[in-house]
Amino acid sequence: MTNKNNLNGKAWFGLAVAATSLSAFNQQQASADDNANQNGEVANQQSQRDAALAKFAAEHTSGYVYSPEVSTENGGYNWFEDGQLFTGFRFHAGSYYWFVNGVRQNAGWREAWGNKYYTDNDGRAVQGKQTINGQVFDFGDDDTFYLRTSGYLYDGSDQNGGYRWYENGQLFTGFRYYTGTYYWFVDGVRQNAGWREAWGHKYYTDADGRAVQGIQTIDGKQYNFGDDNTFYLREDASYTVDGKVYHTDQNGQSVPWTGYIYDGSSQNGGYRWYEDGKLYTGFRYYTGTYYWFIDGVRQNAGWRQAWGLTYYTDNDGRAVQGSQYIDGQWYFFGDDGTYYRRFASSEVANWFYKNYGKITYSMYGSRTGSDGTADCSGAMVQALVEAGATKPAYIYNTDSIHDYLKANGYQLVAENTKVNKEVGDIVVWGKRGNSGGANGHIMVINQADNSNGSGAREISVDYWTNGGYNSAVSEHDYNYYAAANDYPYFYVYRHA
Repeated sequence: MTNKNNLNGKAWFGLAVAATSLSAFNQQQASADDNANQNGEVANQQSQRDAALAKFAAEHTSGYVYSPEVSTENGGYNWFEDGQLFTGFRFHAGSYYWFVNGVRQNAGWREAWGNKYYTDNDGRAVQGKQTINGQVFDFGDDDTFYLRTSGYLYDGSDQNGGYRWYENGQLFTGFRYYTGTYYWFVDGVRQNAGWREAWGHKYYTDADGRAVQGIQTIDGKQYNFGDDNTFYLREDASYTVDGKVYHTDQNGQSVPWTGYIYDGSSQNGGYRWYEDGKLYTGFRYYTGTYYWFIDGVRQNAGWRQAWGLTYYTDNDGRAVQGSQYIDGQWYFFGDDGTYYRRFASSEVANWFYKNYGKITYSMYGSRTGSDGTADCSGAMVQALVEAGATKPAYIYNTDSIHDYLKANGYQLVAENTKVNKEVGDIVVWGKRGNSGGANGHIMVINQADNSNGSGAREISVDYWTNGGYNSAVSEHDYNYYAAANDYPYFYVYRHA
């Protein structure tokens, strides 16, 4: 006999399964409808954004524009430049803000124009002293906003725990002393194990980036870095062969000493400069400037001649630049890292003033005053050199000095024609080609003409006193002087 209840149970189970299947189908269909609606909404939003971007591009829109159809961040405002979403800094409402694809960014580090900046929680570039992640930074107080601080600073870098080394706000490359030793940085990032070169020496930094000292085994070889907190590589003791000083380098090679080397000298802390194993005389570049050496010994304050130019080294032996007051007179040595004395036409007359009552006229002595005698052209050559002109090939006469004047920046402004003379002008008498010896004369103008073309005065070495003792330097009213010499053919040179 069949169990009726069992039959009913089977029927009920079948109905239940059918109902469950139908419910699952309905849920899947609803989910598919929701996804379709969402995709449609996204597509619609993208379409609206594309249309808005096309409109702004067509209108060449610029500025902070309400455009929620483009982005709803920051209240729907976005920054455009000529119709395009902008990335970078822009000045707005009294400060700089940082934008990425038009969207204003808030707190974070920024890099622009070669400097480092920080924007706060409202997106404004900060200035003054600011504490960021527990560290104090200086961003200036003159509305420039860029980082001034120097040192090992946390800036969120992805290396060395977020720290990099800055010098006055700029990422630094080189050695810096920190927590008891030197570390080597490249673009602010601390480097670890490796060889380094600085200040004319070799160093080694370990796996933690610290410059090592003492005896160290590196790649199976032993090296000595000293034990006096100088950290540089010591090499084997020196020896002399045929007048040259040699040493054995870390590769076991015999090489001559070159550079600023400690040799126990009694001067400058025991250091002298060697070139190819021999003590050197001349200029050498070291730690950021040029120094002058004589037999390897660094010299201090004094005038120097090198490469056909004039230099001056200060009390520490460093070649100077810029304007310098030396022995009661100002000199200019440039400001572009070249250090040489620039020619100053205004200083040419100084030689003549300085030698008033000290020079006797002669065409047969030194001609430059070095032996107490001079003639007009030799004196002018010496005056030009002491004013910063280049070293002459020889002591020119009035006929051959024209090209030397041009080589030192003088321009011919008049040849036997009227011109108002200015202080510093150099006047040559005698037609070129026939003005040598007593046929020519040269002078410098030390008082300018007035608007009427008169009043100029000149100073020079001349034979006005017929060679009287120590009376060769004299000055005259130019027009009177020219008349007294029958108005000679003349050239006027003026420094550019």
